[in-house]
Amino acid sequence: MKRKRVGRKLYLACAMVSLSVLLSVHPAWSGSLRINMNDGSSVEVPYYWEEADEIKFEIPGGVAGVPKTQVSSVQEVLAAREFDPEVLLDSPVDRSTLDQQNMLKEIVASKTPSGTPYQKVSAEEADHLLGLSGARHRISSQPEEQVHGPRYSIEGDFAELVKTESSGVMLVLRNVLSSRSDLRNQTFQLTLYDGEGAVLLRKPCEVKLLDVDQKTLRKMEIRGNLYSVMGTVKPDPSIKRYEITSVSR
Repeated sequence: MKRKRVGRKLYLACAMVSLSVLLSVHPAWSGSLRINMNDGSSVEVPYYWEEADEIKFEIPGGVAGVPKTQVSSVQEVLAAREFDPEVLLDSPVDRSTLDQQNMLKEIVASKTPSGTPYQKVSAEEADHLLGLSGARHRISSQPEEQVHGPRYSIEGDFAELVKTESSGVMLVLRNVLSSRSDLRNQTFQLTLYDGEGAVLLRKPCEVKLLDVDQKTLRKMEIRGNLYSVMGTVKPDPSIKRYEITSVSR
């Protein structure tokens, strides 16, 4: 495909179209890249490349370019979705991936060091604890250049309600990633938002290498190593959305 040069005006006009297309292709935004501008705007892309003094990416109908000086950062978006503890705890799993998801859960359980100050709860107790915490709510959904893309693949996405040593209730958001890069050198961040889109809290996620033998990885058709990225949050009805991201530039 022949690349066309597109000016900043066309980039601004197409940014929202590009974002809509990406959302339809990547409903959970898994492994997408978010290019953040100095003026506060941003655009999600599956990959980008650097050419001269610009960061470029494809949009419907051509290619857009943004001067590097106007880009504040590029984030890898691991998760971006509405925050509803009941929905997260009861996320449906495709039957074709159920066995692998169960295997990943067993790996996480066996490779996580003992002594973690969390106590798992049953489904019935989780329902009761969510009621006590006031967090039960339903939310309505509203070339030659070096190409840069996500440095990992999302293999599993789990959520569970736990009790802490102080009898508090926490929701554990855990993602299992595969990567050929060492993700322990990469910082992942959990960001919580209210209904107006304002940031309520930012906190780092815990990143751990899961020591899994190569035979098991081959059986699961996984290349590279497995990592656990975990964020914890106290259920709160004021939280309407959350994201887990990492800065790649």
